[in-house]
Amino acid sequence: MFSKSAIKGKINRSGINFKNTFLWENRPEEYIDDTALKLLLKDDETILICYIGKDNYRWILTDQRLFISSYFNNILLKDIIEIDFQDLKEKPENKMINNNLTILTKENKYTLYLEENTWTLFYDIFNFILKNQ
Repeated sequence: MFSKSAIKGKINRSGINFKNTFLWENRPEEYIDDTALKLLLKDDETILICYIGKDNYRWILTDQRLFISSYFNNILLKDIIEIDFQDLKEKPENKMINNNLTILTKENKYTLYLEENTWTLFYDIFNFILKNQ
């Protein structure tokens, strides 16, 4: 199991001035009603980070799963086999404005949307998770 405090430390030390990404304990509660989410969480599951994007797009990272946009669309972290930045490989000139990562499991490929200029941090966080499961 990876260190939850290490993930929080990576966020805090990043120096990024986030607008839509929050450590769970610092989230603006008026934007996220966690009633339904609490029903889906396991007793030993801890919410770490949330992102609130445009058009009701959001994701929530726990110490066991990644919920994307819908509480019912979730990925077990142990099922992730690779994190990639395919859009950036196709258009390297977009390095500063890239706003997504590709998350691969054995069965599916997901696009995780992020704030601009944060993809390197989240690439690092997900690789840390992969290496420490």
